[in-house]
Amino acid sequence: MEERKLTLDERESEYKKVTQLDGYPGVFVDEENELHDLRPKENCPCKANLEKKDVVELAVLLKKCYEGQLKQLKESVKKDKHIAEVESDVRQRLTRLCSIYAL
Repeated sequence: MEERKLTLDERESEYKKVTQLDGYPGVFVDEENELHDLRPKENCPCKANLEKKDVVELAVLLKKCYEGQLKQLKESVKKDKHIAEVESDVRQRLTRLCSIYAL
């Protein structure tokens, strides 16, 4: 296949303005609300990669996720009753997970 250099006008027409989603490094949304997942496929959190992990490793990842959610909730600008409810639920799930897997 023959390689061809793009002119500036052609390159600009291929670019889209995107915004990275908070909490999802490498995942972007464009002006048409289309998602663009640019995370490395060999280690992104997808079903195929998670199926390769053992139960304890998954529990450790889940603990890290719960802790991250709690941190995000504490830093949240919105402080309403729903956030308090979600925070309580996440804390209960984290406590249960830690007791089951001795984390």
